[in-house]
Amino acid sequence: MTAQLTPEQVSGLKEELTVPGHGAADRARLHRLDVGRMVREEPPAVPWVVEGLVARGMLTILAGREGEGKSLLATALAAGVTLGEDEAGMVCHRGRALIIDAENGFYEIHRRVHALGLSPEGLEVYETEGFDLRSDLAELEGVIERHRPDFLVLDSFRSLWGGKENDSGEAAAVLDPVRNMVRRFDAGTLLLHHSGKSTGEYRGNSAIGASAELVFKLAKAAEDPERRVRRYLETGKCRPAPEPKTRWLRLEVERGQVYVDRAEPFEGGEDQEDARPAAPVREELRPQVLSALTTEPRSRADIARRVGREPKDRSVGRVLKELEHDGDAERTEHGWRGVARAETPIGGRHPATTTANPHARAETGGGTAVATSPLDDGAPEQAEAW
Repeated sequence: MTAQLTPEQVSGLKEELTVPGHGAADRARLHRLDVGRMVREEPPAVPWVVEGLVARGMLTILAGREGEGKSLLATALAAGVTLGEDEAGMVCHRGRALIIDAENGFYEIHRRVHALGLSPEGLEVYETEGFDLRSDLAELEGVIERHRPDFLVLDSFRSLWGGKENDSGEAAAVLDPVRNMVRRFDAGTLLLHHSGKSTGEYRGNSAIGASAELVFKLAKAAEDPERRVRRYLETGKCRPAPEPKTRWLRLEVERGQVYVDRAEPFEGGEDQEDARPAAPVREELRPQVLSALTTEPRSRADIARRVGREPKDRSVGRVLKELEHDGDAERTEHGWRGVARAETPIGGRHPATTTANPHARAETGGGTAVATSPLDDGAPEQAEAW
């Protein structure tokens, strides 16, 4: 397997493969490459930031209908990148993340950042006001230059640009410079875009998809009895690697916190329609993690493996922090251990968790912090707000 290069190594390799006198040193627009060396040497591995979805120096378009969860998934992946933790089964390589949000507004951005339990380390979020990619690209370049993100989220194409999506000339004129900027800064970039109502594919002219190296669709199956929380991520284009298989995700709100996790695929048919809904992520994981704790400290990776998760699974980490907050777990310099209570043995389940309401309010300090859930049972189709 070809080793993944660092950004500095990729930049150095590009300079080495540029024939002297025909490269960036001369400020030329055309760079002659060393074909002989490219033939002799194996190419480096795809420099994934999020495995199978976002790669360094490449533009990924994530399309979906309004409210399918594009912004929520993008923000969750940003958290995975800044922490170097897997999100919804997708490996996120640790780095800096930058979100440019032109769609959700300050209140909604605040709500999502809080509900996802994001860490401020390595994460920058900008809200736009009257921004247009056609006239303000230089300002965006300045922000990227300042923060040098490994993972860049642009939310969303329509809100960042006031042109005509069905005009191939206009679409290419704005997206090609964005793609070139992404390559210049070697930033893995996720551009969120809306899907058409009839086809479910990205909205607008084919020039939009042509400007990106990768294109994906986030949607829900119309016949899925769990369509309120279950989504699928389908590949439309993957230029740097074989197309990954369709991935299934769950987007749920539990106790004021948002969890983005893997889901069982919806195959259709009567058996699935009558199947019992899967337990919410936290409700399912909490007793499993609690049972994996002992009086002897265990690493988070070990606990994750014991509950059938990947070592860097972020949902396991969030459940451990919740158990710590509730006094059921303790983090030591050697790992995590269970905390014995009079009414509950270590490895058992505390009575307070047996009737957990996944949509309950989260109690904090001197008051109640509420993240109003658009996924509440009383409004089944309002998952669109996320």
